[in-house]
Amino acid sequence: APTPTASPVVEDRRPSVLCTGAFEDRNRDDAKADGEPWIAGVPIYLIDGRGWKATLISEAGQAVCARDLEPGAYLLVLESPAGYQPSGPTRREVWLSWNTETTVLFGFQPLSASTVPTPTPTPAPVASIGADLAWLGEGLMLGAGFMGLLLVGIAIGYFIGQRSARSR
Repeated sequence: APTPTASPVVEDRRPSVLCTGAFEDRNRDDAKADGEPWIAGVPIYLIDGRGWKATLISEAGQAVCARDLEPGAYLLVLESPAGYQPSGPTRREVWLSWNTETTVLFGFQPLSASTVPTPTPTPAPVASIGADLAWLGEGLMLGAGFMGLLLVGIAIGYFIGQRSARSR
C-alpha cells in the first residue's frame, strides 16, 4: 500500500489592519459603549519602528483604519480635541501579527466649566518605538568628562613628580 505523504503547509500571510478613533466617554470607563458618540476630526498619529507612518483623522460614526500593515510594534498618539480631556492614555502601543484586525479607541470627556484644560504636547512625528536611549548619551558625556578630568590629574601628577625628581 502506498505511504501517505504530508503536503507542505502554506502559511497565509496577509497584512494587518489597525483601526482607531475618538469617542465621547460619557460613562468615564475608557471603553466605547452604545450611545457614546464619535468625535470627528481628531488627528491620530501612527508611528512604527522607523518613525511616523501615517496620520489618521477620526471620523463621525466609525473607526478609521490603516491597512496593509506589516507585523510589528506600532504606537498611536493623539492630542485631546478642543473642549475635551482624555479619560485614558493618549498614547497606546500595539503589536500586530499577520492577518489581524485590531481596534484601539481613545475616550474623551467634555470639559466642564470649572475644569481648566491642561495643554497636551504635540507628538513629534519622528518618534520611534522602543527603549528611550537618552540616558545613554548623558552617560557617555558624563564618562567622557570623568576621563578628561582623570587625564588632567595624571598630567599634573606627572609634571609635579618630574619637578620633584629634578630638585633632588
